[in-house]
Amino acid sequence: MRKILLISLLLFSSTAFAQTWGTHGTTWYTGILESFFSANQGYIQTIIIGDTTLLTQQCKILQSNHYNSSRQLILVDSAFLYKSNNKIFCYLTNTFYTLYDFNASVGDTWQTIVPYPSPFSSSGNPPDSIVTIVVDSTSNTSINGQIKKVLYVHSAYNDWFFLNPIIEDIGSAGGLYPYIYGWMDIDIPFLRCYTDSSIFYQRNIDLPCDTFINDISENEITRMVVYPNPSHDQLKISFLNKHFQFQITILDSQGKECLQRKINNDSDIDLSSFSRGIYIMKIENINTSEYWFKKLIFQ
Repeated sequence: MRKILLISLLLFSSTAFAQTWGTHGTTWYTGILESFFSANQGYIQTIIIGDTTLLTQQCKILQSNHYNSSRQLILVDSAFLYKSNNKIFCYLTNTFYTLYDFNASVGDTWQTIVPYPSPFSSSGNPPDSIVTIVVDSTSNTSINGQIKKVLYVHSAYNDWFFLNPIIEDIGSAGGLYPYIYGWMDIDIPFLRCYTDSSIFYQRNIDLPCDTFINDISENEITRMVVYPNPSHDQLKISFLNKHFQFQITILDSQGKECLQRKINNDSDIDLSSFSRGIYIMKIENINTSEYWFKKLIFQ
């Protein structure tokens, strides 16, 4: 009797653990850089709101609400996902495709599909629908005491790709789907937070989950100008008001701090060691504790 009871408990525990993904209320917050010409950033809030059956498969209904930096709701999307055998599948064009494969080892591949139009873009990227994902490396990480597998990947054959890393159950650093991170794109997504019934994950404490970010206005009391932007090897910061001290922090697209400096006079910042891409500059007025964000583009 004890052996039967023990086996039953183990089976129940295993099943319960396997079903922890996709609980109702699971939420992703994905920040959206809304314009090539400014750092205005709203966010997409994606929530699992229920269950449905598609192609005889029970799956989760994900609803996405897009709020722009003026606090206006501008987009509503739905998606349908399910998890099985440590893979997450997404529904599109009357078919389920592998979105993530957390059984994958180095060198393994899977094919996924890009929603078109992308739920994270209004710019009309070309519908390169099928994307081949190649696993470059794997590791593990602990989030709130739970061990999650981590994948670093690249895409073959086209420009759609996941922003690394991809964390088990949570998704990629760029949100749920692949994206084209070209320097002229707008509505560029970066994952901020993920929360479910047992864990809370936040990529960057400087970008809170549901915060709206607005670009620096040169008419503010700080009277600061940052140029040229886009830049190649040097960034210039000029102050019209010299009575304040500022702390400058530059973050890469994954929220990693690349540079931090205190300044109170016109300054030049050497960017020659930076890789080409999109960065965020946080500018904090040390005297008033006010801060702003500005998008930087290094070519």
